[in-house]
Amino acid sequence: MNAYFPEKPKNTVPFESSKGKESGDSELDRSGRAIISLLHEAAEAARANEERAMIVARNLSDKVQAAEERVTDLEAELAQSEKHALRAEEWLLRLHKEIEDKFFPHRETGSPQKNVR
Repeated sequence: MNAYFPEKPKNTVPFESSKGKESGDSELDRSGRAIISLLHEAAEAARANEERAMIVARNLSDKVQAAEERVTDLEAELAQSEKHALRAEEWLLRLHKEIEDKFFPHRETGSPQKNVR
């Protein structure tokens, strides 16, 4: 390899003039058609990839929507459970007061009664 005359790259397509060739395609024409063919294959592969990506995106979107609906259902269920818990607490406080009033009428609320013997 010379600095003034580098070696010819291996991946280039040689250009041949069609002068003097009456029959058949020139090397340039064959190379051009090969490149067009490769472009068509690349476009087809890109379309197939896009289609697969769209299917995956739709599936994921459906799953996200289902998860959002489930979260909404769980939030409603949680709110209902909180209401039931508050009602149960109210009933427990009412029962506690009733027991205090009926069974320990002399006890003052808030201070423990001393046992005298």
